[in-house]
Amino acid sequence: LKGECERLADERPDSVDDEAAEILEKKLADSIKINPLLRMNRAECLLALFLSTVEKPKLEMLGEDVAGGSMVDFIDSDRLEVLTS
Repeated sequence: LKGECERLADERPDSVDDEAAEILEKKLADSIKINPLLRMNRAECLLALFLSTVEKPKLEMLGEDVAGGSMVDFIDSDRLEVLTS
């Protein structure tokens, strides 16, 4: 899928990409405002990404430890795998 997206991005002129991206961003913002389930799912995913890519490596680098160890145990393993791959 990633390869297909990159191929399609290479085929389109930049002006079309900018316009399409702006439209998609507006639709996403509107969806986040009106759909509480989407808002909650997005927040969980963003928190999981932060914990696994920012907080955990930084704590390991500093030799610090926190309760729970920056474990991402609040979302299912399938979503976590998609986020971290």
